[in-house]
Amino acid sequence: MTLLYPMKPEAVGTYACEGLVSYLCRLADAHTVAVDDLVNNVLNTVSSTDFGIWRHFSFWNRSNAVSLYAVARTTQLAEALSGGTGVSDVNRLSLASIAGVLDLAGMAATELRHCPVCYSESPYPEAFRPLLWDLRAVTVCPKHLCRLRPSRCGASPSERHGLWSRRQVAGACATCGALGYSCQRGPWDREVSENDIWIASQSGALIAAVSAGEQFDAATVQHAILDLATSIGGGFPYRAARRCNFSKARLFDWINGRRRIKYAPLLAMCAMAGADLVDTMRGQTSSSRGCGYRYEPGTKTTNCTPPEKRAQILVEMSTLDSRPSLAQVARDLGVDRTTLKRGYPKESSLIIQRHLERVKAARLARGLETRIALEAVDEALGRVGKELTVRNVWLEGRMLVTTKSRFSQPFRQLRERRVADFTSSACETKSDEQLHSPQAAVDPVVSSDALRSRGYAVRKR
Repeated sequence: MTLLYPMKPEAVGTYACEGLVSYLCRLADAHTVAVDDLVNNVLNTVSSTDFGIWRHFSFWNRSNAVSLYAVARTTQLAEALSGGTGVSDVNRLSLASIAGVLDLAGMAATELRHCPVCYSESPYPEAFRPLLWDLRAVTVCPKHLCRLRPSRCGASPSERHGLWSRRQVAGACATCGALGYSCQRGPWDREVSENDIWIASQSGALIAAVSAGEQFDAATVQHAILDLATSIGGGFPYRAARRCNFSKARLFDWINGRRRIKYAPLLAMCAMAGADLVDTMRGQTSSSRGCGYRYEPGTKTTNCTPPEKRAQILVEMSTLDSRPSLAQVARDLGVDRTTLKRGYPKESSLIIQRHLERVKAARLARGLETRIALEAVDEALGRVGKELTVRNVWLEGRMLVTTKSRFSQPFRQLRERRVADFTSSACETKSDEQLHSPQAAVDPVVSSDALRSRGYAVRKR
């Protein structure tokens, strides 16, 4: 007997293996609850992880990184789901097991994508999101040879649901609820290249091996990189850097194990050498059909301000009335904050101090405005004889009082003030009644002077 339904993950051990986030959303839909309710109210009971400090789970269908390179969170969530459902295959729904072999940072796609043919063929209860679609390098479906489409809503604004009425279900548009993203119009893009097909097939083979439980060794991959570079460079391994379009220093780090290689450069080396990706990670750099895929490094910023002008600009920035943050100044100069802090500590400290003063002043002003607005609502409710409750505040002033909102503390202070005023007025009313009652002469709480002042005759004992 398990706490949650022992729902079986889809397509484990194949190229279309389901992702961890997809399984989480399907499990929440099977229990007819929201994703954040399932995690915060159920998984917290079977795990020591405080999921409440994570990003809001209602938007987790956009978080591809959890299935790919957020290793710590991926492991914690997978263990919690496995413990709640009793299904051990949940631990295979991500690439966290190869984080010690490859550098998975930046491997996830920046937006959700899907294969329109897969969703058109799959009925609603069986719809899920394969982990393959979350890889940035993959752009086509290896089964239908169709280009992946961005999972965006194509419905008109009048057909879209409210933010809190949307369901995070794999295979359904969260904005309008259309199954299989049928809200999108237009033909499918079937113009794919041989390079795209090769990348999709190699990535699918890797996901199939990882989800089947296969383990890879970092030292084996390191030696395989040296063999690939030697083969590409014709016996001179560092000549492969120019041919594959990355630097010799980076290739030196990969060969000597100073850092882990990323997924895209490894794909480029396998494509150049004509080797299979999974066989290469196993240490077998056997020849196979390669492709013309080449690695494209990220472009560096060219608007960097020269060092001799930075000091003067920092001094000018520290005297501005807008009091910008150090991060904003660093973006304007084209450098990072660490460079400014180390090279110009005095100017950076002054900018940070002025910015914090502006933030503090803005926070105090906002708090004052909040208290004034709540007091006005309190007075309006008092005139009509209504209590100060969260519902009445919302109906009267359209202010939503929640636990972490800016209205929480002023609302609590007003409630305490109302209770104190009511208690003091009740005590005064009771004292007046006691003074005017015939029993007040024998009440030891009321003083003799108070009774004489009200016309009572008090005898001395």
